[in-house]
Amino acid sequence: IIGSIAELGSLFIIFSSIFYGIWSENVTIIAIVVLVYVTVYRQGVISRFLNFKVLGTLGTISYPMYLSQAFFIAVFIKAKEMFGLPGGYWWQVLLLGVLFVCAFILHYMAEFAVRAGKKLTDRIAAIRCGV
Repeated sequence: IIGSIAELGSLFIIFSSIFYGIWSENVTIIAIVVLVYVTVYRQGVISRFLNFKVLGTLGTISYPMYLSQAFFIAVFIKAKEMFGLPGGYWWQVLLLGVLFVCAFILHYMAEFAVRAGKKLTDRIAAIRCGV
């Protein structure tokens, strides 16, 4: 519970310092250090929340989503114009779903390629060493 109190207090100090300038720089730096310490050692409520499996998976696919978003947004806008489809939230929901699926695929394709490349380089090294 002490970790949770330290975590929430640090967040309060950091945000109030950023948005209102209430605290001095030293107090803000100490709050950041406390927040990092509590988060690294998983002692607070927020750090436990951030370590949920779902959030870890979202963090894993966030970069592939970032890389593919412009392409899919352009494709969806062009398809909407070409076929004269009405606008609405269902396009955004569909786009988000496609982005998630493609981000998973891109992530696991890249991970597979890296693992396959590692196995290949390990085999080549073993052959060179005569193992």
